[in-house]
Amino acid sequence: MLNIDLGELAKSLNGLNISEVEETDTGDIGIIGISVKLPLAGSTNEFWEALKAGRDCISDYPQGRSQELDLYFRFKGKDTRQVKYKKGAYLERIDEFDCRFFNISPREASLMDPN
Repeated sequence: MLNIDLGELAKSLNGLNISEVEETDTGDIGIIGISVKLPLAGSTNEFWEALKAGRDCISDYPQGRSQELDLYFRFKGKDTRQVKYKKGAYLERIDEFDCRFFNISPREASLMDPN
């Protein structure tokens, strides 16, 4: 557990004003909940089981997404037979990302790299 002495902290900040910092309870904290969506593991329990089993969560590129990309490539005049999809850690249902929940505009979300 961290025990922070505000006086020592003030000295280490080279005289910066920390008058607005208030001391808080230094009691224990607990993690109330956790949620995660990972490739081939839709919950923390599924992820833990995959780790325990030593399961590799790498898979082929999702069929539905490759069909959508093939439509796009055909629209652009590309030969889809030359497109190779790599195996990877792909999330399911990425089209359900709730950008508003994270205060991100739909346009900004469409331009973001999910990595």
